[in-house]
Amino acid sequence: MERNKAIDIAKGIAIICMVVGHCYCEHNYVLQIIYAFHMPFFFIASGILYGAKSSGSVCIDFKKQCGKLLTPYFFFEIAFTLFVTILSRSVDTLPEKIIHVFTLDGVTVTWFLPCLLIAEVIFTWIINNIKPKKLCIGVFVLLVLIGTVVRGGGTFLFILRRSFVGTGFLAIGYYGKNLYLTKSKKSLLSIAALSFLILALVNGPISMVTETYANPVLFIINGCLGSFVLIQVCILLNTKVKLSEIEYFGTHTMEILCTHMFAVEIIRLIDYKVFNDVLKTLGIFEGIVFGCLILLIMKRIIPLCNRFLWFAFGRKLSSSKKAVVI
Repeated sequence: MERNKAIDIAKGIAIICMVVGHCYCEHNYVLQIIYAFHMPFFFIASGILYGAKSSGSVCIDFKKQCGKLLTPYFFFEIAFTLFVTILSRSVDTLPEKIIHVFTLDGVTVTWFLPCLLIAEVIFTWIINNIKPKKLCIGVFVLLVLIGTVVRGGGTFLFILRRSFVGTGFLAIGYYGKNLYLTKSKKSLLSIAALSFLILALVNGPISMVTETYANPVLFIINGCLGSFVLIQVCILLNTKVKLSEIEYFGTHTMEILCTHMFAVEIIRLIDYKVFNDVLKTLGIFEGIVFGCLILLIMKRIIPLCNRFLWFAFGRKLSSSKKAVVI
């Protein structure tokens, strides 16, 4: 299937937003806007691509997806756990962190990978086994409500609830792919963008990592609206300007997701030891300046990942130079 450039550009912008978000020390309105849409977008984008590939037959290659998603998860989670343990010299916490890795909870941002796999499995089972379509949609709504409202029950149920939320957004992308991919009027896009900004600021801080959704209904609306605005803007930009750099990041989201926190920790340590936390003094520009530096590093890291760490991404040697995206 031919790649959709608008989706790749949108994924590039979303992964840039993710990096910028991870470069802030304190909460601010930029973070609030980013977190209102960026993780829902990746699930919705997966649902859109899922729908485009299915051709009427809804299934996933479970073995292939396990290799693609769980191999980088375990490799980079364990590597990052050892990395931060060495940096912090806190060996006492190592066993607890390793347990988090193997419970699929994770200690860093790659929690998204097993969450996506579980969401895909649940989504596929529902589509194939529950009829009619209206009943399927009802089940997806119920799962999202459970995922955003219910609390407690330990680590396993926490991971499952997070996957339920992902399943709901997968379904939104799957059923709404024509809406998301059809170019809309600029007036509608402007209204959607303004509505998203207002609702994102009204709803408050959001984090799928900590199950912080504020108002669950607003969280779902913001995820859908923000993703719609992002994709529509990218459809518009794709016809007017060349965005090869952003598209490049969009076709290498897996590498950026798995490696950028190593760079963040190293730069943060250097800033603390050598420059006396100068990045914190930048205020709201901290994440933007810091994030640009990390992205420059990522430009160098991505080719190295494809050349030397192809196995860590569940790839075969013959395809080690190809981009594998999420």
